[in-house]
Amino acid sequence: MSKSKYYVQTKLSGRFPRVVYGNAVNLAGLYSAVPLKCTYRKDLKVWFDKEGNFDVEKLGLVRQLGCITFASVRRKDVELWTSGVREAMLILRRWSQFKE
Repeated sequence: MSKSKYYVQTKLSGRFPRVVYGNAVNLAGLYSAVPLKCTYRKDLKVWFDKEGNFDVEKLGLVRQLGCITFASVRRKDVELWTSGVREAMLILRRWSQFKE
């Protein structure tokens, strides 16, 4: 089997992208203003950013306890999701400060 620089091969689970981009939001706001680049760790079976503070368990939209995470192989997808979340937060902020 040939090695790929884009995918990681595991015995039990198959192929995973080596690098994904992700971001998260909770009630405090966005985790990062820009998408975070995460690399797959075979031993932990998750993607971590280079500092090790942010991890992604699976691709797509994942709702966890108090947090919503989005991850994709394409950085542009995560940028669009992040800008949508940021805009929704601004709308909610304006709505909550509205006085009649």
